[in-house]
Amino acid sequence: MRRRIISIAAICAVLTGPSFGAVAQAQPLYTEEVPTKHLKKLTIPVAWANGYSGKGIRVAIIDTGVNKNSKLLSNVKERYSFTTDNPYTKKINEGDVLDRFEEGHGTGVAGIIGAKPIKDNEDFSIFSVAPKVTIASYKYKDGTEDGDVKELIEAVDQAISDKADIISISSGLQSDIPALHRVIKKAYAKNIVVVASAGNNKMKSVTYPARYKEVIAVTSISAKNKRSTFANYGSGIDFVAPGENIPTIAVNGELYTASGTSFATPFITGMVALLKEQYPYSTPQQLKEKLIASSKDLGVEGYDTTFGYGMPHYTYVEPQSSLAPSSFKVSGITDHTAILKFTKSAEDTWDSLIISLHDEEIARTKKTSYTLKNLTADEVQLVSVRALNAQGDAAEPVEATFITKVDTTPPTQATNIQFRVATNKKARISWDVKNTPDYAYAKIYLDGQYVGKSRTSSFTTKKLATKKTYKASVVVYDTSGLSSSKVTAKLAIH
Repeated sequence: MRRRIISIAAICAVLTGPSFGAVAQAQPLYTEEVPTKHLKKLTIPVAWANGYSGKGIRVAIIDTGVNKNSKLLSNVKERYSFTTDNPYTKKINEGDVLDRFEEGHGTGVAGIIGAKPIKDNEDFSIFSVAPKVTIASYKYKDGTEDGDVKELIEAVDQAISDKADIISISSGLQSDIPALHRVIKKAYAKNIVVVASAGNNKMKSVTYPARYKEVIAVTSISAKNKRSTFANYGSGIDFVAPGENIPTIAVNGELYTASGTSFATPFITGMVALLKEQYPYSTPQQLKEKLIASSKDLGVEGYDTTFGYGMPHYTYVEPQSSLAPSSFKVSGITDHTAILKFTKSAEDTWDSLIISLHDEEIARTKKTSYTLKNLTADEVQLVSVRALNAQGDAAEPVEATFITKVDTTPPTQATNIQFRVATNKKARISWDVKNTPDYAYAKIYLDGQYVGKSRTSSFTTKKLATKKTYKASVVVYDTSGLSSSKVTAKLAIH
């Protein structure tokens, strides 16, 4: 499904756009470049005309790797590999970061999302959606062998740790893997947008992870807006995008055309990056709703299982400044809690509020009050509130500082006490400590006798007798010296 179309030495030249500094979004971008017909079809140049190109947005591409040999992909800042080397292929190291899938798979996906403009091409000079995104490559499969779902899960988890804004996955599985779904839910909970391809099996069945409700599922259409003959469809499809004969970058840095739902997906990924740049505080669901609102309905009226919500078009909406709450105050301060109260008058434009504690987002609310919990006692707390209007435009945050009261609340007691026996007959006792932000340590007792303390949530005992049941007790202490009630569990050594 791949065909080489161009082979010119100048293909690696970079056409550098003007630098607009702090006012870049107020200035049109890529006004002299000629976009591909696919970009025009999705009205991507409208975003550039209004200064949006994905700048500051981190896209994680989980695929076959993204090669380094093209200056067109200079914005690929990091490359990871989760594949393992096959010792039987002596001349190939599958565990490296290289893309060796035929003409290129991960490299091609990256090219559609965020390649630089090119020079000296007759038909077009810009073929990516968001040329200024920051790309990180996470290789989980190699062109010489299939990928492992365990490696896919590890790659998603690493992208979460790396604070990706968007995760793009142009591959899929026929089966639901609970561990994969859990890590996708984790990404969604962190406000990371996950976009995935539906698969190329000609089936009325969407592959995983695209089928998960937390993921934006993309399938392919032809130049005539018909479903591609190879493309999967069915329940769970969200959007369609061009997926036939798409210009992008091969592993050697040249251009070629690629087809498949894998290459429709990065168009939607790139469009999400443009929207995320304009609405940086929007949730995955809010960004999806913006795609829905801008989609051209291609099938029966409304949602259908062939075209989903249709084909999105980038639609520019003039930013409207959101006003902060008319008033914002902190009340009811205790050792571990405080109440935030907001006023919403007829003049207020805010629809929701982002609440951050010490510069880290902890909650979003549409209500006029919010209770902060699990605060550290007798400590200065910095809380900020950022208002968003219904469109997703943000106001500047308003901040407040206060000091929690001296600790008078004992920590919560330990839960889920367990023994984990080692081969040398020692045993590790573990427990859970919840809702105790000022946890200091725990004291451990066996059959009522004190055996030690731990600043973590586990403790390794000395040698114990086998075939005996012990009573293990745990008492939790906080930094103020207050203690919980003793919790005891009967635990057997086998």
